[in-house]
Amino acid sequence: MKKSEITINISAFRANIILGVLFLVNVVLLIFYIPSVRSLVIVFGEYLVNRPLIAPIWHERMIGCAEVGLMVLVALFSIFFLLANRKIGKIIYIATIISESILICLPVVIRLLLNKTLPIVPIFVFSLSVISLIGIALYVFIYYQKLTIDNIFFIFFTVIGLSYLFILPMSGAPDEGAHWLRILDIKEGHIIAGYSIDDRHGGDMLSGNARFNFDVRNGKYSDLNKYITLNLDKENKIWYEFSNTALYSPISYLFQIPGVILLSLFTDSTLLLMYAGRISAFLFSLLVVSACIKRLPVHKFLVFCIAMMPMFIHQSISLSADTSLNSVSLAASAFIIAVLFNNKNKITKKQIIVCFCLAICISLSKIVYLPLVFLFCLIPITKFESRKQYLLFCISIIVLSFLLNLGWFVYVSSKYKIDFHDGANMNEQLKFIFSNPLGFCKIILKTWVLKFPGYISGYLGSTIGWYIEIPSTILYLYLMISIMLMLFEKESNLNIPFKKRAILFLITASILCLITASEYLTWTTVGSNQLSGIQGRYFIPSIMILLIAIVYSVPVCVKEIQFAGRKPSRSIFAFKYFLPSICIMHLYVLQKILLYYI
Repeated sequence: MKKSEITINISAFRANIILGVLFLVNVVLLIFYIPSVRSLVIVFGEYLVNRPLIAPIWHERMIGCAEVGLMVLVALFSIFFLLANRKIGKIIYIATIISESILICLPVVIRLLLNKTLPIVPIFVFSLSVISLIGIALYVFIYYQKLTIDNIFFIFFTVIGLSYLFILPMSGAPDEGAHWLRILDIKEGHIIAGYSIDDRHGGDMLSGNARFNFDVRNGKYSDLNKYITLNLDKENKIWYEFSNTALYSPISYLFQIPGVILLSLFTDSTLLLMYAGRISAFLFSLLVVSACIKRLPVHKFLVFCIAMMPMFIHQSISLSADTSLNSVSLAASAFIIAVLFNNKNKITKKQIIVCFCLAICISLSKIVYLPLVFLFCLIPITKFESRKQYLLFCISIIVLSFLLNLGWFVYVSSKYKIDFHDGANMNEQLKFIFSNPLGFCKIILKTWVLKFPGYISGYLGSTIGWYIEIPSTILYLYLMISIMLMLFEKESNLNIPFKKRAILFLITASILCLITASEYLTWTTVGSNQLSGIQGRYFIPSIMILLIAIVYSVPVCVKEIQFAGRKPSRSIFAFKYFLPSICIMHLYVLQKILLYYI
């Protein structure tokens, strides 16, 4: 056996002991500490005691620990039981899935009965989601071999994505209102946004009734009724300011604009046009990620896990400029990985065109992600006809990307005076950095040490919309599943050379440094001893190359798994048994959104 391979072997006797202990603990925790039971307690507490029953922070932490303990034990118990006794295991596993889905639905039903309100569309979508996801998960669980991973992704991403799209109210995603104004600005023919003469803030003259003023903090679904009949007033132009999105190029909204333009041929409804942008963004994200999974020769599960994160889906159904950036960066990373593990064929003209298109999309998005274009330099020289052709390709794609990026942002940003945050001053921050570089480094290091767990949970989706908090324990379990999938999917005969892994780490580090510097200059208050403004979702575009670099730097992969004398397929072990758990996680997130806005 190679040093890079390990075998996991558990005897039948030990398996029975593990099963018995896990069964008893699982039953106790399932009754008392399932996350949906906590939601039930909160709902009853609000109406019967007029305050939440789990207010003390020690109790909150205890329940959080119990949540992750429950989910880990349920996963382990289900896997062990399934491997040891297939028939009984399937029955218990299916019963667990159905019972958890029922518990997720109960708080919503109780809230509706107590409030005596019935928001028809969100409730219908949520009910359909529960039935569809559980049904599809069970079908995949039983008939896994009949479906490919890209087909499974297409089905689940469609159901879950549409559920997020219609349950999360419009403007529920961060800065979605400002992004909508920039999309409408582009749709009305303004490639470069205007600015006010007095204060030079970005904005433009747009059709009346363009702004969507839903209160995302205290609003309810019933408040959306007054926007249904609101139409764009094309005759009366009004000045709208959107300083934080005026810098974005039309490429940043490549996924949303087609839907808005198409529906505008039939209606002028502001709300419907905004939903058309959401649906268009979601469909393009679905097609791009599905193509990535289908084309990848390896690590399909890795792309699946990244794209099925609550935060990735949350961004994919919004009007945010990050929607296209996340999908395009994932496509670029997947393209490079596919090329690195396919040494047979030369690169074609069609693939070169795809590389340039992806590079242009990245370069005209946020400047902090410009280092991603260096990914295309990782294509092996052997893929080209000659060394000269390789150098010409690399130099052309890098020079073009930098010229487009710097040309757009330097030319456009010179037009506006941008105030990102009260107390932030770019000139003063630059003076501090140059006068006290050691102090600046201490601030950055302190911030990353203190806030790193928050960045990880934020990347996974700890905050949906503006104010909807998702327990980090659930998300960390999802991260554990993703890591297991990567380790089980790694093949001992595949490798990425050290130099190329180093480049992947360097690209990721460059993006992190640019994000840090950008937020310090534009968002952090002058004199503050901590960095402000960084959110976990900013790391999505670089996450795949980072995980690939880490996985292939670890000299261990799982060769086979034996449990009670059985040798199940690694792919089945790593994916099939966890898929229903992923569905339960998303249903719980949808429940939290629904309870917040009922």
